[in-house]
Amino acid sequence: MDLQILVNAIKLDKCVLLLGPEIISTETGQNYQEELINYLFKIDNENSEAKSIKKYYNDDDFFLFNQTDDIPGKFNVYCNILNFYQDVKPSEIILRKIAQIPISLIISMNPDKFIYEVLKKNGIEAEYSYFDKNLPVEFSKNPTKINPLVFNFMGDIDNMDSLVLTHQDLFDFLEGALFKSRLPKNFRDIISKAQSFIFLGFKFDKWYVQLLMRLLDPPNKKFSINKIISEDAKTFYSEQFKLNFTELSNEDFIDKLIEELNKNKVPLRQLSEEISDDVLKIKLYIEKARIEEACTALKTMFPEKVDEIIMQLSRYNSINEQQKNGVIDIKDYNLTLQQLKFALLEMIK
Repeated sequence: MDLQILVNAIKLDKCVLLLGPEIISTETGQNYQEELINYLFKIDNENSEAKSIKKYYNDDDFFLFNQTDDIPGKFNVYCNILNFYQDVKPSEIILRKIAQIPISLIISMNPDKFIYEVLKKNGIEAEYSYFDKNLPVEFSKNPTKINPLVFNFMGDIDNMDSLVLTHQDLFDFLEGALFKSRLPKNFRDIISKAQSFIFLGFKFDKWYVQLLMRLLDPPNKKFSINKIISEDAKTFYSEQFKLNFTELSNEDFIDKLIEELNKNKVPLRQLSEEISDDVLKIKLYIEKARIEEACTALKTMFPEKVDEIIMQLSRYNSINEQQKNGVIDIKDYNLTLQQLKFALLEMIK
């Protein structure tokens, strides 16, 4: 992949970054969206007399809620979503890297404010806005590298009516979004003048992604996407939207892009929140389930906790041995591994 195209576009402020659901993970390395879905079904199953969820469509990531007079299903689930967002923090490792890339416009297809919050707490005066099918969109100023705009295209977590949770929500969203005058001129100008688009964390096999692509209506120019998809989908997006693909992971793609920006002397955004490289390294080890490496690094950083670290490492070796011998099922293995990861993360805090 020719990253020089992206470097030049970023340098000239003609690159737009789009973030999809797969970009966010928990601090223990689980896909944030998948963990949310599991959490919602767990809560719903505990309330067997008044379930709020009738069905979840895995292929589309949409719900069918129980909306009888006695069970306001969507509202109940929305409250549970808020609880999850409050209790389960995202991993900031990849978000901190994204925050350093000097791009003026970040479009998120997620309802969270995670990237915006990382920007703000690191001294970057970003602006935030989101699309609501019922309200006009307004920005107070033109986005710049110094003052970027984070725009949530599919709603805001604090506004239930703006979220796209069901097929009906999607149809309502598309009906509202198709009126291009609803999007401010400066927003549309940035899209039309962009030379490159970076898509991170998307499932391009989802049928509605095609509609989103057409809604943004970007010009027929170079795109860069770092997501492995089916050959049929890859062919479609390559032919219809002139997309380029790379098999790099999100993290490796961003690292490579930052490396190229440095080589070309394109200034990165500086983060004010100082986190040592050692801490970030340990968090990455834990997130990627590289437990032995995490424990080795923790022993060096926290020698006073060596007994606890050895205990957790022994626990890790034990469940691996049990899995190898077939005496623990995958569900129990994953649960124990998550508990172990949390215990290691608590040591850093």
